[in-house]
Amino acid sequence: MGKTSMSFNDLHIKINCIYDEILKSTGYKIDREIEKLGQSFYIFNRNHYELKKELESFQSIETVRYLMAIENIQKMDDYRNEVLRLLYNFLVAAKSLVEQARYIVKESGCKKEFKEKYLLEVKQRFSNSECNKFIEDFRNYLVHKGFPNISFTESYDKEKGYSSFVAININYLKRWDGWTKLSKQYINSLQSSENFLAIVTSYSVEIFSFYEWFKLEFRNFHKHEY
Repeated sequence: MGKTSMSFNDLHIKINCIYDEILKSTGYKIDREIEKLGQSFYIFNRNHYELKKELESFQSIETVRYLMAIENIQKMDDYRNEVLRLLYNFLVAAKSLVEQARYIVKESGCKKEFKEKYLLEVKQRFSNSECNKFIEDFRNYLVHKGFPNISFTESYDKEKGYSSFVAININYLKRWDGWTKLSKQYINSLQSSENFLAIVTSYSVEIFSFYEWFKLEFRNFHKHEY
């Protein structure tokens, strides 16, 4: 006679045992954390896109003339509030993404070699970055001081033509005593009425680059666990 086939119940138990082992494995734990990081990046990326799109819309002369019209003063206020709402979401999402990466390295069983390389990369990319430190402190500014003073600037130059942008009042920000050294250096390098889109873009480029680096290096270092 042939061997007795495994019963459905025995098979079910065996599958559950295998599944439990998977859940306990370092590879599964690491994979789940990198998936969460991907979710945090998606949220940051969407918030960046929406804020950038809103700021870019003011570069259109048609939009500017519409919002600047006296009869549309309420629409201008609504536009300002929308920019501030998106700014808040952008800063919170940026903080979440950075903290998620830090948590993965600290708590998820990452290899020592990767932790050392991560710390070095963070130091090189962010520790001495004036723009990054400004964004970090800017989040604290919103908590302690509220929203910044933004304005809407338009000008015309014979050579450059027409230009308009959403500006952030740098002199207004300087009144706060919570800026750290690097943030102060960054603020002092800006115009009194700075193009806010340029600041957002500069910071986002660094975050995008870091995220791509983290994913690639993380997977290379943990091939065995995967």
